[in-house]
Amino acid sequence: MTIEDIKMAKSYLRLDTRRARMDGSYPIKIAVSYGTNLMIDTGVSCMLHEWDEEKRQLRNNPRTNNLLDTMLTRVKSIILEIRDRGMLPYVTRQQLKKAITEDNAEFAMHEDTTFFEVADKFIATKKEGRTKELYMQTIKKVREFTANDKGALRLDDMKASWLLTFANFIGGSVNGQSIHLRNIRAIFNFALDEEITTFYPFRKFRIKHEETRKRALTTEQLRAYMTQDRLNEQDREYLDMFMLTIYLIGINIADMAALTTDSVRNGRLEYKRAKTGKLYSIKIEPEAEAIINRYKGKRHLLSPFDRYKSYKDYGHHLNDSLKRMGTVVGKHRNGVPKREPIEPDCSTYWARHTWATIAAELDIPHETIAASLGHSFGNKVTSIYIKFDEKKIDIANRKVIDYIMKNCAPHGHDRHTP
Repeated sequence: MTIEDIKMAKSYLRLDTRRARMDGSYPIKIAVSYGTNLMIDTGVSCMLHEWDEEKRQLRNNPRTNNLLDTMLTRVKSIILEIRDRGMLPYVTRQQLKKAITEDNAEFAMHEDTTFFEVADKFIATKKEGRTKELYMQTIKKVREFTANDKGALRLDDMKASWLLTFANFIGGSVNGQSIHLRNIRAIFNFALDEEITTFYPFRKFRIKHEETRKRALTTEQLRAYMTQDRLNEQDREYLDMFMLTIYLIGINIADMAALTTDSVRNGRLEYKRAKTGKLYSIKIEPEAEAIINRYKGKRHLLSPFDRYKSYKDYGHHLNDSLKRMGTVVGKHRNGVPKREPIEPDCSTYWARHTWATIAAELDIPHETIAASLGHSFGNKVTSIYIKFDEKKIDIANRKVIDYIMKNCAPHGHDRHTP
């Protein structure tokens, strides 16, 4: 519907002469000029000679005309209310008809439905895990921002100007703000799908994105990690776990923690990624097998996760260790070696990007890299029906590991080789 249609959205009485009723009369309807020529039946009918087309009313029947005028006024009032609330450009023909025929029930529901009620329904559809936690963090931010509203924030209160003010309230980086804004957008998309609202502020509001530097280690940095010396036993374990994530094509720490001996089948590691629910099947190369055998667990495939109740705690310690590793430049007061960090921002998240970067440098096809990382390749619809050849992924991973062993490990070998 165009802006012109909205401006011309008028309602008037009309005798519908397209089809006569059994008694020869024709129905009187309320026509809404809405770009779709919506017609609302009044339940009143008359013969052709009883209708005054110029005045759009019945001849010599003031009582029925008053009734029709009352019905027409009500329809105009509903449309005016929708327009004043800024919803008219977004209301479908079916939704408008429903709002009129059900005595404005559709929009009365919007008045009583708050953003937090919709958010609770949306989050209830998510499984337990990191995704659900991120949405909860966004809801917490919105509550802090609207503390004075006492939880009465309505969906149609959250206009583009509201979103901009909310982003400024959050502060921090542009990408940090975009996470919360995307979460709010997902809740609005849910509300649209569930027909809870027709209001959608993201038609006018664009979520900004800021380019970030690549989170991939250079060949020199990766070699520096692999040739670390004077590491204590715990830090050596952390380094092994980091290299394992690379050998397993950037496996997420949460997924690594969930592995058991049942995850290993016919020399392959098979698991479902917690974040996306996607199934992975990765061939366990000798370098990965050596680390898995070195840290055999009981309840888990890997022993570190037998020791920790929460994989997050272990992940924090692992990442802290990666940020500390580097060239020894002295000692701290407690005698612990003081190091110049190799990469002060490094974390297990970098393993995925490092693998992909090396693969690209080796001219491995983009679609193979995408499939290895679990991304869709080519046409999204087509990729649903195509099972990507696992052999291509196996060959790609072997090439990446060979490159690492040749260019990063000392003399082409390291302690990961069985």
